Amino acid sequence: MKSFFLFSLFLAGLTSAQAGDIQPCEEMETPLPQMKGGLCIYPGKENADVVYYFHGKDGDATVWQNEGFWSQQIRDYWKDKGLNQPTVVSVSLGAVWLLAPKTSAPAGFGMIDYFVGKVMPEIEKKIGGVKGRRILLGDSMGGFNAIQLGLKTELFAKIAALCAPIGADLSPFASDEAIESYIRNSTAMRSGKQQYDTMFNSLKTVQMVVGFFWANEEEFKGSDPLVLARVLRAPRASKFYLAAGFFDHYVTYEGNAAFAAALKASGTAVEWRPQWGDHCAVDVPSLAEFLVN
Repeated sequence: MKSFFLFSLFLAGLTSAQAGDIQPCEEMETPLPQMKGGLCIYPGKENADVVYYFHGKDGDATVWQNEGFWSQQIRDYWKDKGLNQPTVVSVSLGAVWLLAPKTSAPAGFGMIDYFVGKVMPEIEKKIGGVKGRRILLGDSMGGFNAIQLGLKTELFAKIAALCAPIGADLSPFASDEAIESYIRNSTAMRSGKQQYDTMFNSLKTVQMVVGFFWANEEEFKGSDPLVLARVLRAPRASKFYLAAGFFDHYVTYEGNAAFAAALKASGTAVEWRPQWGDHCAVDVPSLAEFLVN
């Protein structure tokens, strides 16, 4: 529990944005006082859609506006192509937060129910309601969270999940020996672009974070993206956009490829964008188009 609090103690830089009609960022109440939440709203222009954005681990609500981040390239693409920007709601419930149901884990208070039942209504009241589509975008930890909402609710027309930490039949509760074998057989290892120790430590970090929200493998199965996708007997109404780097040091490529295949097998619309790159490599044009078309 102490490690979780160290991850979650502080979200830096909840400062007002500097340009246009962007509303000042603000802190948000969270279920645990050690988790510092935040909200930044970027009003759209002639586009009624609302994009919820979920950041990766150790990020905060201001990530979307960071100069030099891929989100800047998305905004530049929209501007250069004359595409109407949707309202973007960048929301955070802490430096580390996962949309888990109620479990017996230390932070298993039911984050997904809290988000859908309390956070979303409050946000949508602030923006005057959603007059177009809800669209969901997340990277890394945020990509995993986007998938949870995409598979467990019917709230979003589109879900874009980038570099979500999904294992291809590798549980977050796997033994060190199973993790080692998985890494040795991964595209990341075969690419020659990554060191074994880097990948092993990354997967152990995922294991630690997941352990705050799910106590064991049996509890996690109810949220495992691959398990959920493989039992689908009908297409999801939402359209999915998935991307992962071939030599991602979190070893996400195989899991995301399997997840995309499982969704397609159910008849769900999926745009699968494998990338020749590391963690959260992004194909800006296709992602930018997906979010507004």
